[in-house]
Amino acid sequence: MNAPRLNRTAASTPSPGGRFQAWDSLDAFFDSTDDGVLYVGHASILVRLSGKTFLFDPVGYSSPYFDCWMFFPQQVMDPRLLEVDAVVVSHAHQDHFDTQFLKLFPASTPIYIVEGRPIFSQMCAAAGIQVTELPAGKLTAIGDGVEIYAILHETNGIDASMVIRNGNLSVYHGNDNYVSPQTLARLKRAVGKVDVGCVPFAYIHWYPFLLERVDPDWRDREARRLMDRYLDIGIEQAEILDAEVVIPFGANLVYYDDATSVMNRAALSPLDFVAYAHAKPARNAERYRPMFAGDLVMKPNADGPLTITCKPRDQTSFLAEMQAALQANDSRPVDLPAEAVAAAVPADFAWLEARLRHHALAAYDHTIRVEGPGPTPVKIEIDLKAQRAAVVQDWGRGAPYHHFRVEAEPLALWLQQKVTLEGIIGMRRFRLERVPERYDPEILAVINGAL
Repeated sequence: MNAPRLNRTAASTPSPGGRFQAWDSLDAFFDSTDDGVLYVGHASILVRLSGKTFLFDPVGYSSPYFDCWMFFPQQVMDPRLLEVDAVVVSHAHQDHFDTQFLKLFPASTPIYIVEGRPIFSQMCAAAGIQVTELPAGKLTAIGDGVEIYAILHETNGIDASMVIRNGNLSVYHGNDNYVSPQTLARLKRAVGKVDVGCVPFAYIHWYPFLLERVDPDWRDREARRLMDRYLDIGIEQAEILDAEVVIPFGANLVYYDDATSVMNRAALSPLDFVAYAHAKPARNAERYRPMFAGDLVMKPNADGPLTITCKPRDQTSFLAEMQAALQANDSRPVDLPAEAVAAAVPADFAWLEARLRHHALAAYDHTIRVEGPGPTPVKIEIDLKAQRAAVVQDWGRGAPYHHFRVEAEPLALWLQQKVTLEGIIGMRRFRLERVPERYDPEILAVINGAL
């Protein structure tokens, strides 16, 4: 979409996807000189330390994954966000990395990412985004008296998180980096006191909700187990950080369909996390605060307490507001006819086979089936062992396989190389059958990283 010009009063009733409105709390933040944190929304925060401002994971215009997700509550959007001293982007997922918005910053504004993820670095370069790479596992000065300590996820090659601090305020930006307790403990030992911990907690995933040919009762039990498990991980991370204020983080994305859909009931809110922490009970449960876009945490000086300003919300009104926002949402994915997929089939799959060779996957005796909709669907069979992909009339190989049944628009986009298979997974516009039905991290790494 074309980006609107930044205008503080451009929209009094913003639509989902990133528009502009007045925020009294943003006025209060910029009118102050105190160290503090403004919650921009979802996984974005604005931090001021020693008079310098740092904006994390800004997403201004996108409705992530081709309009399948929207931000709720609406994020803070204001032209003053473009006047910060530096920007930090945690990772490449579309609800954290908005190239269109990043291009609006002056060329003099440094944009930081964490080293050790060459694919992310290549994506930035391809988008024309000049970045400075921060080392992982090391305190690094990025301004007078301001330091960052960053950590990478141990296995997925995607996520990173960090503490930014000065002598007065220390803030953990956890986005959705579910690192191990050991890695997080190393960060804690390196940085010492953490005042504000922005901690991930929500299990927003395709598994097991989109699995086909599994027992529905098992699927419901497995979903509840994993939702609770990630709430427990959030509590575990909060207790390792031992922050004075814990902000449940990175869960202001909702699926485009309905507030009561399976996907949205699984995407728990900060209100759910705080209620869970009190019911557990978590240690020092009073530090868990259900904060949303526009809420503030400020710290005047080293001897003063944190001050918290947040709008009160309850679960009933929150769900009603979500449903109203979804019904008003005009950014929705496109339904294409099934025959549109056939028109998008390329002459060959050399581009896909090159990716397979690059990832050296010959050791995996596994097939990926990708099938479109309709009575005579397009079928693409990807043989990982042979590193070959082709359109087929009938499936040539048996188990083991992952069989994706994909809606027309995302499949056409994939065939046109406008989105990866990982992007289709982000859209949630597919169903999956796995034979055998088991978690295979090596195959998922191929799906996410090569296809």
